[in-house]
Amino acid sequence: MKYFVPAWQNELDDWARAIKHIKFDDAINNLKIFMRNDAQCGAIVSEYVPQLTAQLNEAGLTPEKLLTVFDLVQGVTNPQSRQVLDLPDFNWPRGTWFEYNPFRVVAYCDDQKIAQVIFNARGQILRIERFEHGRHFQDLIMDSRGWVSCLQNYDEQAQLIERLFLNPAGSWRVKERVADGRVFVNPWFAKDFTRAEYQDRQALIDDFLPQLIKQNLDVKQDEIIFTAADQQRAKLSFFNGFKTAVVISRWHAFANFLPRLVDFTGQLVTDSAAVDARVHELLGDDRETLLLPIFSAQFHLGHSQEQLEQTILLVVNDLTSAELRDVLARLLARLDQARFNENLKLVSYDDDLLSHAEEIIKEFAQDRYPLVMLNPTPEQLKPNADVQDADLTPDMEDLQTAQPIPINTKRITRPKDLLTILDTTRVLVDLSAAPDDFIQMAAVSVGVPQINRAASELVMHQQNGLRIKQLSQLDQALDYYLGSMKHWNEALVSSVGLINRYSDEMIMNAWQNL
Repeated sequence: MKYFVPAWQNELDDWARAIKHIKFDDAINNLKIFMRNDAQCGAIVSEYVPQLTAQLNEAGLTPEKLLTVFDLVQGVTNPQSRQVLDLPDFNWPRGTWFEYNPFRVVAYCDDQKIAQVIFNARGQILRIERFEHGRHFQDLIMDSRGWVSCLQNYDEQAQLIERLFLNPAGSWRVKERVADGRVFVNPWFAKDFTRAEYQDRQALIDDFLPQLIKQNLDVKQDEIIFTAADQQRAKLSFFNGFKTAVVISRWHAFANFLPRLVDFTGQLVTDSAAVDARVHELLGDDRETLLLPIFSAQFHLGHSQEQLEQTILLVVNDLTSAELRDVLARLLARLDQARFNENLKLVSYDDDLLSHAEEIIKEFAQDRYPLVMLNPTPEQLKPNADVQDADLTPDMEDLQTAQPIPINTKRITRPKDLLTILDTTRVLVDLSAAPDDFIQMAAVSVGVPQINRAASELVMHQQNGLRIKQLSQLDQALDYYLGSMKHWNEALVSSVGLINRYSDEMIMNAWQNL
């Protein structure tokens, strides 16, 4: 069996919190490829990741074996056990009432805020922040399998001072002191540990990871695919004797990790030409590497060609306010002329950026474009049957018969949000200084041409997209793809060719030939 050793660490994002980009991971994508091809594979997780099962479910992953160091540390005897926890399952004081808003549930008792419940994008409880006399004093961190996994305690100044890692029954097994990182073992569970205390969490992991490997892996039958990342907690030396490949990916910082590979004699796998060049720069030109993309594009042709309206999707990331105003001015002028039956959608990872864009659109609409409607409902787009006055002035008659200009905005919090929008998108516009890699990959997989200002490995000029030098060229670039289907179809064919280079079959063959 092939075991992936990823560099997973963080819990799922708070639903209310803006993200900088959609998270992508070499291990997740390679696991997907292996599972789609019915290959046996597992994952070894060395760090504390309480929302691990939720993250895997969101990615559509069910590894045959999922081995986690902290299940050993926390004494989890039945890792497959699941239960759903909801607000009534917690022991709230008598008289507690709840205030609900789109991102939070706040608990009050005796007119005092006693807790704030934080959710992820799937509506699951991530943590419960507890308050006493207005002071934040404790967090309850949830394991996505349905139990309180960790208590975080704060001092009088609301500074985090310690973490207590619990077993599923609610007893703490180890305590981490934040000030110096030392980890202390609960004497009640001393028999499960080799020491009474550890210098830090890394020392705790170093103690338990070899146990996990020894209990579950066979050096003669199992192989290791190891993620090289600065945040990687697992030591490569623990897998000595195993056939091991190390993946070096642009999705992780890796410069500080590479010195550990000086004596490594196994296979090095890179995911892009830029990463491959950086690895040879740091490790030497004579070091052999295999350039193997970790993105396997699963081609699902979008349905934009079936739509009467042609949707322009604008990515509102990494644009200055002046640039955003310039781009929106050009797009609104274009929509107002109703060329090629077009409409506009805006996406971003950040609500503040979208709100800023909406304010600019409202300003332009008030001054020049009265037909613009931001995020209209279907009912708002229907003709007003009540406006039938025979005494309408010519200007009013024009407004009555004119079609509204709907502009929709959407905050992206997970891949599904983006893929749903791309399904009916005719052309993607991302004029960032550094276009978002995940958005580019998703657009390629749907066959949507892209307009960028910066060069990238995924978008080839006048093949599956266009690269413009000045914002003044945007209108001409849009005409190139929206004026007729000829260039759009050429971009589609180019995307299909690119996808074939990133196919599951190609990637699996490369792995099997290592």
